[in-house]
Amino acid sequence: MPSPSVPPPVEKSDRAKARKAYEDKVKTSLEAFIKRLVTTPIKDHQVDAKLDLKELREICLRAREQFMIEPPLVRVKAPVVILGDLHGQFVDFIRMLEKLGTPPKQKLLFLGDYVDRGNYSLETVTLLLAMKVRYPRAIWMLRGNHETRAVNKQYGFFEECQRRFTEGKELWTLYQHVFNCMPLAAVVGEKMFCVHGGISADLYSFKQFDRIMRPTDITDLGLLTDLIWADPSDSVSDEAKYVSSPRGVSQLFGKKAVEDFCANLNIDWYAPISAYKTDTSSSQINAASRSSRRLLTAEKWTTRPECSTSERTSSAPSTRTSQLFQLLRSPKMLLHQLPKKISRASSFFSITINF
Repeated sequence: MPSPSVPPPVEKSDRAKARKAYEDKVKTSLEAFIKRLVTTPIKDHQVDAKLDLKELREICLRAREQFMIEPPLVRVKAPVVILGDLHGQFVDFIRMLEKLGTPPKQKLLFLGDYVDRGNYSLETVTLLLAMKVRYPRAIWMLRGNHETRAVNKQYGFFEECQRRFTEGKELWTLYQHVFNCMPLAAVVGEKMFCVHGGISADLYSFKQFDRIMRPTDITDLGLLTDLIWADPSDSVSDEAKYVSSPRGVSQLFGKKAVEDFCANLNIDWYAPISAYKTDTSSSQINAASRSSRRLLTAEKWTTRPECSTSERTSSAPSTRTSQLFQLLRSPKMLLHQLPKKISRASSFFSITINF
């Protein structure tokens, strides 16, 4: 009796070719999506990107996998451009990319707060996620306090998802899964500690990041809370170092706390996006130093700490709303002129680090 026919074995080279063809197809799709958003027509500060729900879901799922590949504390080599809050200001973001350049030619590190307040949180955060998936070694995204369920449900992102998509609640939940996987801090050039919020009395070794299990939400106290919520303050005495924050969450910390933190962890700079001030007419640099230890904070461009629902949905004037700083080997700051009109919801700045 003849034996049944056996299909020929699939060669390893064939599987490799099929895998490469699939990866190339994914890369091409991501590049097309990025190009479409970067070149989206902008008229009277209005954006019509025509987002597709299927695309958003696909990018979120791939971004979540990419974030889980990275450690909670990412190591970034200089030079790199560090950028602050975007808050759904898509027009500002695109104009900033025009000024700085885009990955993979330009390396970018974002310190969080991609959603809420602005009118185009979906375009802003999804463009970033697509860039992250396509160019994982040229762009890094840290988690901010608005990348938490409790905050972005209240300040605009949840409302935007529901307004723009029938399945808005499910889409918003999918983005929360992505946010729960994001890295929480970065070390640039082994010299600068970067985080959205602040330092913590509970952080005494970078090895502690290895014990952070993701995906994770943020509780109301502890190390993770401090990393996205704590603020530097000149009002904190050297004796106290840390005091309770008037926000009702996390803490304020003073110069002595920063100096001890830098010395204990052997870093030279701590760069937060904190130091929130309202009604600022210019961007300032505050440096608290002892020997070579420095606290670098850039006061964020904004006119009010939070925007009401009506303000978030109005068409506020939107231009490139940040000052571009270049940090050289010395602490000297070189100011590059950009248009000085301020979008009232944006608190966006960038710093170029080149050790």
